[in-house]
Amino acid sequence: MFNFFKKSSAKRHVKVLTKGPWSGVKEEQWELDEETIKKFGDEEDTVRVICVYEKGEPSYNFVAKRMWEKWDEMGKITTNPNLSPEQRVAAVKKLLEE
Repeated sequence: MFNFFKKSSAKRHVKVLTKGPWSGVKEEQWELDEETIKKFGDEEDTVRVICVYEKGEPSYNFVAKRMWEKWDEMGKITTNPNLSPEQRVAAVKKLLEE
């Protein structure tokens, strides 16, 4: 028998901004569930995503607005060969506290 009282899995279309291994930011409309929108959306329900390629396939990761805005700076820190792993962690932590 169908349960009418199950939690709704309703989805709606929202604006998604995506950064990836390309130049600039892509803007698209995605259909997302309310939980994802609530967790990652801003005051206008815009959601931010980072795309990375793993074994030639795109992988999309939802990120908080603050992390998304600092993504390029974080990349410079994490790929700096002059920093130890501990220094990288400390630098990223400091960046996110700013």
